[in-house]
Amino acid sequence: MRRGRWCATSKTDGVEAGIVLFVLTTACGGSGIPRPTSTKTYKIVFSGHVTPTDPASKAQARFAELAKSMSNGQLDVQVFYNNQLGNTADGYSQLHAGTTQLEMLTPDHMVPYGTQHLGIPSLPFIFSSPEQAQKTS
Repeated sequence: MRRGRWCATSKTDGVEAGIVLFVLTTACGGSGIPRPTSTKTYKIVFSGHVTPTDPASKAQARFAELAKSMSNGQLDVQVFYNNQLGNTADGYSQLHAGTTQLEMLTPDHMVPYGTQHLGIPSLPFIFSSPEQAQKTS
């Protein structure tokens, strides 16, 4: 088996990945699996850091709609925009503390938490065009 950065590292990795994929797809409402009949609802706090008109915020709102409809109302995703629950530097801490369950974060905000390699993609305006970035990579 070919080994590399984006390839399986052992013969069992592909099998394990297939099992996980099967479980996830069938557990998430496959046609032969009945949906839960419980009336319990779960509140999910989704914190965002841009205005409600921003495309990322529109995606948050759409996610909330889909979660509610696909869970038969059992998932109640409450979306907060424009740093209503704190700034982006607080986002990771809020996730860790359980104050929020979802955050709209950029990788550079996770650098202080031991993920220094994630800070590299966050260099703004380092390339003047997508073509220049492709030539450089």
